[in-house]
Amino acid sequence: MSGPDLRHGRSLWATFLLTGALVAGCRAASAPASIPVASRSVDWSRAGVLLPDGTRGIPNPTTVCAAVAPAGTTDVQPSLQAAIDACPSGQVVMLSAGTYTLQGSLTVDHAIVLRGAGPRSTTIVENGGNIIFSSVPGAGGLGSEPYPRHAVDWTGGYAQGTSSITLSDTSALKVGQGVVLDQLNDTGLSLPGYVPIVNETGSEGTNGIGLNDGASRDGLEFETDGTHAAPRGLQQLVRVTAISGSSVSIDPPLYYPHLAILSPQAFFWDTPDLEYAGIEDLRIDAQYTDGAVTLSFCRNCWARRLEIDHVARGGVWALYTSHLEVRDSYFYLAEAAGPTNYGVEIDNSSAALVENSIFDSLTASVLFGCSVSGTVVGYNYVVNPAPASSWLFPGLSAHCAHSYMDLWEGNTAPDMILDVIHGSSSHTTAFRNRLTGFKPAVPYQGSLWSNNNIPVVMQAWNRFHSVVGSVLGTEGVHTSYECSRTSCDSSVTGPLPGGGSGGVGPIYVLGYFTQDTTALASYDVLVPDSLLRWGNHDYATGTTRWDASEIPADATVPATHDLAPSLYLGEKPAWFGSAAWPPIGPDVAGYATPSPAQLCYEGHVVAGGFDPVACYY
Repeated sequence: MSGPDLRHGRSLWATFLLTGALVAGCRAASAPASIPVASRSVDWSRAGVLLPDGTRGIPNPTTVCAAVAPAGTTDVQPSLQAAIDACPSGQVVMLSAGTYTLQGSLTVDHAIVLRGAGPRSTTIVENGGNIIFSSVPGAGGLGSEPYPRHAVDWTGGYAQGTSSITLSDTSALKVGQGVVLDQLNDTGLSLPGYVPIVNETGSEGTNGIGLNDGASRDGLEFETDGTHAAPRGLQQLVRVTAISGSSVSIDPPLYYPHLAILSPQAFFWDTPDLEYAGIEDLRIDAQYTDGAVTLSFCRNCWARRLEIDHVARGGVWALYTSHLEVRDSYFYLAEAAGPTNYGVEIDNSSAALVENSIFDSLTASVLFGCSVSGTVVGYNYVVNPAPASSWLFPGLSAHCAHSYMDLWEGNTAPDMILDVIHGSSSHTTAFRNRLTGFKPAVPYQGSLWSNNNIPVVMQAWNRFHSVVGSVLGTEGVHTSYECSRTSCDSSVTGPLPGGGSGGVGPIYVLGYFTQDTTALASYDVLVPDSLLRWGNHDYATGTTRWDASEIPADATVPATHDLAPSLYLGEKPAWFGSAAWPPIGPDVAGYATPSPAQLCYEGHVVAGGFDPVACYY
């Protein structure tokens, strides 16, 4: 393997533990298997909503504090906001069948549920407002921020997996409080055996300056003032569970080792986060409103059994949240083939779960913005990406410095793109995904065109990622395995398959700083050198690759070809019904079978509409 010898990093990066019954830090994956992702994993089984006793699950309150009647085209915002404000915590504001028009935003600031009669019965039309979950007065994402704020030095407890840290000052800290743990970017750090992972300078400029105007914390601000680069891109949100002098117990444990030389800090605020609030069982016609459902400074909040149509930026948009859960939902129809039309966008958040949902006719389906960690995207179905465009936009995307230690499992999507437009990412594990890497040709300037048909793109500064047990490419489209290290053609154009012009169709495009795969001056060899690949079936070579040369130098080649069914689910979940488990992988007959989300789309959405009860219950 060319490039630097990554073995020297063992003192700073945990050695890959490739044998034994469990993936380290992932207690739910119980199959006897060797999985080459142990030092790149966390306990993903605890992503999503955690109940007060620490078990996984979404609360299901049944006491209805108010039953609101539909109002058609009349603005329902004043009456619905009054019902929300008056509803006691732990109860439900119920929207019966009918249409509700919002001409201003709704704010949920305490632990209630906004529930409809189902997405085929209850519709909210956002005609000048959206739905905001936040305990911050004024709400509306980072436009309204909690105060006072504190930043104290984090002086000890830097090892990956630790649940006890030391802070220089705990006088303003409380048990139960949310804390952001971060450190200065390691971009230019030079230490023997150390490989930097965070870079805020992307192909469109430096975060915090000009175009890219806010990526990570700066002093006591949630983002920079726009005059200098964002200094702290590696973030994890934790909860304080105990305080004893300067010693602070945290949950979840630390995802990644930190370094004293990078001045680690704990950043927190006095305003309590909103907790145990959710929205469910209704349809939202977003009318291309940004953040149709926006959750900021939330913990254990959720959105489930929703249909959100006419999506602009973020059908569900989360900022500074932890243990968010988005599930069993349908996101449909972006405004245009533009750069900011996302189904689910997550920023500055940890331990979220996006599961069992359908993303139809969107520009980007699930997008990680800045500083997303410990998050699971599992068993979603992406179809008809940006149907008006000839360009294959991302189904799964990491888009901003710095997302890390995330899991993408069991998804059926066109592609995964980890770009460097707004900076770096690292340590994503892609496990048992079906990535077709193909967009059917569409009319474009008088011809049929199909562009950017690549299942896996990892641009420069996307390091230490893993692709395991996945099925990649489309037969007849992808004819080469990898575009990396040298000048090469990464295009696929024309009405493929079935004639017309076509490019080389690589399965992987790795390490380039822009989409220009002939530009080598800024090429990052650490992208392919640190990429871990094992047990993936691809349609360029027509084989399942168990190739020792694709295990990085700091890892041991697995002794078997066994793969766990899941890296976060201990058993087949009930909502899988009769669908095959696991649905995707080299050990699955035909390599891929439909997930429940795909079966829901094909059997219900296409036939007449999204009905989560009929699909999953």
